[in-house]
Amino acid sequence: MLALRDVTKTFGARVAVDHVSLTVERGTTRILLGSSGSGKSTILKLILGLLRPDRGEISVSGGMGYVVQEGALYPHLTARQNATLPARARKWSATRVADRLDALAKLVGLEPISSTSIPAS
Repeated sequence: MLALRDVTKTFGARVAVDHVSLTVERGTTRILLGSSGSGKSTILKLILGLLRPDRGEISVSGGMGYVVQEGALYPHLTARQNATLPARARKWSATRVADRLDALAKLVGLEPISSTSIPAS
């Protein structure tokens, strides 16, 4: 399940997300729809842990997927660094990151990557 409770995010004096609350039950699919500048990308970045809310709570249990419109990868990072960016932003240990990367590689039919063969950053 995914839950946002009274979440607010500002950038300086600009309020990007203002007291947003929503719940998405496990196993359901939802679309975040709104006009340009309405806070959709900010909400997704908050859910993914790439931004921290100024106020409120975000709870994510289980896994989820999302599709970005464009520019999904950072060109200055390796594939490994791009894939592990959210986990590293959440301060996961190197062992936990490597284990999760191996599990994801196996899930999509790729060979597991040893954490000792490729540097973490």
